[in-house]
Order: sequence, then structure tokens, then C-alpha cells
Amino acid sequence: MLTVGCRPVRWGTRSGLSRSSAVAYNPLTVKRTAAIVARVVVAWLGLAACGADKAETPSAPTRAPDAKAAEAAGAAPAAGAPGAAAPAAVEAPAFEAFAAGEAPLRIRALSLKIDENVLGPEGSKNLRADFEVELVKAVEDGTMISVKSTCRLGDEFLTDTSSPLIQPETLQPGETKKADAILYGMSGFEGDPTTCEIGFFVSKMISMDPPKHLADHCWSDGKVSDGTCDGFARPASDGTPIEITSATAELEEIQFGEHKGRKDIRQHYTVRVGTAIEPGKSIFVKTACKVGDETIVDESPVLAMFTYVLPGESLRVSGSSYPLKGVASDPSQCELTYSLKGLFDSEGGEFATYCFVGGKLAEGKCG
Repeated sequence: MLTVGCRPVRWGTRSGLSRSSAVAYNPLTVKRTAAIVARVVVAWLGLAACGADKAETPSAPTRAPDAKAAEAAGAAPAAGAPGAAAPAAVEAPAFEAFAAGEAPLRIRALSLKIDENVLGPEGSKNLRADFEVELVKAVEDGTMISVKSTCRLGDEFLTDTSSPLIQPETLQPGETKKADAILYGMSGFEGDPTTCEIGFFVSKMISMDPPKHLADHCWSDGKVSDGTCDGFARPASDGTPIEITSATAELEEIQFGEHKGRKDIRQHYTVRVGTAIEPGKSIFVKTACKVGDETIVDESPVLAMFTYVLPGESLRVSGSSYPLKGVASDPSQCELTYSLKGLFDSEGGEFATYCFVGGKLAEGKCG
């Protein structure tokens, strides 16, 4: 997921420095790579706009969680010092909803199914949402619909967002259009979730205005119902802004271009959000690899944005170190430092460090 002017849009495919599903140098790979380059440019511009205007950008307006979820989550004790007051279970609920009768669009005939994932990690799955969009009243050009899924998988409330190209402005009031969204297409997940909350949001392309909440649906035991899911309470926050709950890494060979044959480090990790993330912030990975007598340093943004991620939810992220040039040979060790910061922040915001040695990733600094 990335943003255009602080508004998230779907990152349609994973890095062109790819896994075995797209290693051949062929027209499809070239086409995908060109699309990725274009998306990266747009994402950098959007992140720059968020960072430049963050002082004037209001926090996302909130919508209180349903009463059952609030009651269940509020009963959870706070992590931390004994006797401390328990924090609110979810400090940043969702977005401002349309007033009654003011929503310009209506979601109909929502169905969901789990599919094999072809873009994410090998063997992972994604969630496909098929639905119809009805135009209730005229909307402006550039109106976008975003679909957010939050699925419970073990202890994680795993979330992802997709913004399919629908163009509702091309409809007349009363007309409907079929649409679909692939969720977790880049990150994937393992197992079969039994309960997922699906939210729909409306926003404008290239706009600083926050999205507005359109509708919620619950997918439980294969059935879709209106509204949020009963008892679907995110865990209470202990005040930790962001943490990595699982991580893997692998050395990859660049498969095409002038740097073909060089190596990069592909990472997959899950981050759990504990507090609302400031607009314009993203994850950066600083990598310092020892190759012979030389230490090669690279810092790259992951382009994973947190506009729709609530405290207590988790996001799966993938990224590469040395994504453009790689390194000439296998490094003896690499230290990866993860930070949460804005595009114009030179340092700060570090929240995790890992050491990559012998094809394995271990928490902590390299020795």
C-alpha cells in the first residue's frame, strides 16, 4: 500500500527484484517493472507532500468502535507498570462517516473468498472481495473507493487495504458497477481466517482531505453481514508505537537489467501498531552489509503507509535492501535497522535492529 498525497492507493505488485514467479526477462516482467517505477515516483511525491504539510494536516477524524468491541477491549488490563490506568483499547478508531442519507455511493452484493497468492510470499494466500457499487448521487472526478480488510489470524489482527480502479463518476444515479479488490496480494497470509471485518472508504485522488467511512461488513464462517463483527476487539495498547512481531529475510539475485547477478536482501516482516501513526511517517530500513573489507550502507523506504491501520492491528510488509544496484557478492553479515520517520527526517525513530548472517535473521545488533 502506498499513498498519493497522503491518501493510500493499492500497491499493485511487489518489487521488480522478484522471486521465482517473475525471474525471467520477458515483456511481462518489463511491463511490470515500468509500472513499479512509476508507482515509486508517485509514492515519493505523495510522501513528500505528507511530510511537507504534516504540521497542517489534521489527524484522521474518528468513529467510535461498536459498543461490544469497546466493552470487551476496555476490560483488558494495560501492559506496563502495575496499578497504571488501562489505556483505551483502540485510541484511534476509524474515520468520520457520512451523515445519514448523504453517502453518494452504496455497496451491494459483497462476497469474499480466499485465493492462492501469486504476488506475495510463496505458498501464501490472499482475500478477494467482489462487490457492486451503486451511485446514489453524482460524485466528483477522481473519487476513489478503498477497501480495508482486518482478519484475525491467531493473535494478530492482520490488515490490508486495496483501492481498485472503479471510476464511479462515470455512472449515472441508480446505476451499478461490478468491482473487485485483492487484499493481502503483496504480503499474503498463512492459514484460513474465520472472521474478517471489511470496511469501505471514499476519498479523492491527490487530496489532503481524509477519507470518509462508507460502510462496514463482517465476514464470519463464510457469511457476510452488515456492520462490524461482534466481539472483534483489537488488543489494548501498551503505548509502544510500533513493533516487529515476526521477520524473515533471504538473499536474492537480481534477475535482469545492468545489475543482473548482483545480490539484494529481501525481507518479509509483520509490524504491530500500538498508537496512532503520525501522517507522513513510513518505515525506513538502513542496511549495513560487510562485503570483504568493505561495509556498504543503504537506506530505503518500505512505502508501507498507515492511514487505515488502527492501534492493535498488524501489517505485513515486504522490502529489499540495495533494491537498485545490489552488492557484488554474498555479504558475511548485514545489520538492518528499522525506523519510523518522515521523508525529510535524517535520523531518529528507530524501533528494531536485526542481524542477517548465514541466511538467518536474528534480533539484535551484529557482533
